Amino acid sequence: MTIIVAGDVKHEAVIDLAKKYWASWKRGSYSPEIPHEPEQTTSLSSEVAWPTPTLPWVAVSFKGPAYSDDQKDKPALDLISSLGFSQTSELYQKLVIKEQKVDTIFADFEDHRDPYLLTVVARVKDPKDVEYTKAEIIKAFDSYKTTPVAADKLNAVKSNLKYGFALSLDNSEAIAANLAPYISLKRTPETLNKLYDLYAAVTPQDIQQMAQKYFVESKRTTVVLAHKEKQNASK
Repeated sequence: MTIIVAGDVKHEAVIDLAKKYWASWKRGSYSPEIPHEPEQTTSLSSEVAWPTPTLPWVAVSFKGPAYSDDQKDKPALDLISSLGFSQTSELYQKLVIKEQKVDTIFADFEDHRDPYLLTVVARVKDPKDVEYTKAEIIKAFDSYKTTPVAADKLNAVKSNLKYGFALSLDNSEAIAANLAPYISLKRTPETLNKLYDLYAAVTPQDIQQMAQKYFVESKRTTVVLAHKEKQNASK
């Protein structure tokens, strides 16, 4: 267990309270057996029929790595998430602003101890544009395998991540809330410094290399959620 205390507190008083309530706790010996997911060897797809009216949702996922503060894989894919699918990305400008086929698109790639999915989700305005939207998302992923990202564009994304995070630490609650997930992963706040050092070290060549490593068709899963009326069973 890790206790995080942030704010205008007295160090000695916090230590005394921690000892009072938790000093008697003993380290456990239990180690959970977590099964490994079988390796995905072919692309997968699925459709979800939603019973009530909704705009279609498209999700395209690739198997990604676990959180790491000493390997570039996860930080490089984090940067691709911002480069390719944030509001400043070419795909967002095309699908949302210019063509207006999609009203929202975003990437999700949380930090976990185990390998996780890098997923891009889009909500499509017209069902006839679902396949087009899916193809455009896949094309955006594939572009990072063949075309090196411009260094100035990569540096701008790095700067935005770094200073955006720093600016979010503007009160005690925010500091504790931002530290907690990372400390749960590596048991030390130093992991944040190591992570941002990795972001700074990622090169355009790293981006291309990681895209080629992870954006493989056999590791891809696509899901479409759309409204579909339930059919009455025949009597």
